[in-house]
Amino acid sequence: FHPNQPMGIDVETTRPQLAKVAHRILHQSELSILEQSIAKQRTLQLFWGGKEALYKAYGKKNLEFSTQLVLSGIEDESDSFQGEIILPDAKWECELSLIKPDEMSYLVYTNSIKIIHS
Repeated sequence: FHPNQPMGIDVETTRPQLAKVAHRILHQSELSILEQSIAKQRTLQLFWGGKEALYKAYGKKNLEFSTQLVLSGIEDESDSFQGEIILPDAKWECELSLIKPDEMSYLVYTNSIKIIHS
């Protein structure tokens, strides 16, 4: 919890079955990043964990994962990346970070959010 801004945290263990739903949850730009990644499972886990963290930070239902929760800057060795929550009347620009507590898990969290109203 954060006293001044929305916060989202997600913990994921390695789940190969995410590959089966990647085309439904990832934006086209994210699918391109995944395709180019050397560490595809890691990249997919970060996309899923990042989207879940954004969803939780927003705190309301009915967000479309593939179009309203968009991540960028995920690289094979990076421990931070960017995300956006795209709404009809605003855009949330988010910085996300990750912690790898063990070989099978990722903890992704929002560490800053800027809300831009249209």
